[in-house]
Amino acid sequence: MPKIPESVPWTATGKTLGQGGQAQVLEVKPSAAATVADGTYAMKVLRSTCSHQAFERFAREIAAIQKVEDPRVVRVVDHNADGEFRYYVMPNYFAQGYHSLSKIMFEPDSPFRQNPARDLELIAECAEAISECHSTGVVHRDIKPDNILVDKTFRPVILDFGCCQLDEGTALTLTDEGIGTRNYMAPECESGSAGQVTEKADIYSLGKLLWSLVTGLQPFAREQPAFTNRNLSKLMPDSPDCWHLTRVFLRSIRSDPSDRSGDANEMAKYCRWLAKSVVGRYPPIELANVRCAACGQGALVHNGAGHHLPMHMVFGNPMPSGVSASVCDLCGLLYARDDRVLKDYLSKLAQAT
Repeated sequence: MPKIPESVPWTATGKTLGQGGQAQVLEVKPSAAATVADGTYAMKVLRSTCSHQAFERFAREIAAIQKVEDPRVVRVVDHNADGEFRYYVMPNYFAQGYHSLSKIMFEPDSPFRQNPARDLELIAECAEAISECHSTGVVHRDIKPDNILVDKTFRPVILDFGCCQLDEGTALTLTDEGIGTRNYMAPECESGSAGQVTEKADIYSLGKLLWSLVTGLQPFAREQPAFTNRNLSKLMPDSPDCWHLTRVFLRSIRSDPSDRSGDANEMAKYCRWLAKSVVGRYPPIELANVRCAACGQGALVHNGAGHHLPMHMVFGNPMPSGVSASVCDLCGLLYARDDRVLKDYLSKLAQAT
């Protein structure tokens, strides 16, 4: 554990909250010289043996955090990005009841497993926070479960801006080092990629995070293995409510950034809209020919096979080519559907790469 100099107005409690290759996070208390409220805090200390580039990246991380004012983004209480002892102090979120998302989501009893409404709400919260970052010119570039804390109400706090990119469009990296964590990071962030990194890199990572939340699985390496002839309805056949999420993946986990949502705020709005469909028991597109979209419970009875629905009163006789009729056996609502539109969309869901 690094020794905190006497000139620094913080005292270590002796507890380590986390550590990595270049930094440690210590639990600290303010000294008499500090100007903050009593209690415990978390101090991220950069190792003195780090490279000059690591020092620059640490200063950039502090600058990025200070630019964003959102309660879902970690807050800097005190810092020193110069000299031999480089640190910044943030609230001790663990003492406030927060837990690392990575410690929760992969457990067998994860509250996020096959809980699409909760998962969409969490992603919407993260997307809104990331949108605030983007509005200040900060791209996080390393969205993953280890960098997100959640409280008992599942409200997030986003941490670790060490891989961030500021609005001048550059990011500090070691030679031939990718920015971000593989499997969560966007393809354009990989070492050697010629693609320009924009805020859409974070949208990609949020889509991967949603995938892991609902399935309880580690993220797949790239998008093709998950979507080529293998959509969510086949991965989780007993959870049709989860199939709604495929529509988010088609707007986020795309190799080409232009195929992703326009921005993080748009993604947040779409997630909240889709969550209403889940809570309201609206059937996913895959069940559009099976379950009633009005009451969410009744089965659809189709024209033919002994059933003659009075759709000719609306469309004439015979029915237009490609249009089918059905009625809900519970609420009695009559439907007319262009089967060609439905077929095209289902094909897109099943074969997107």
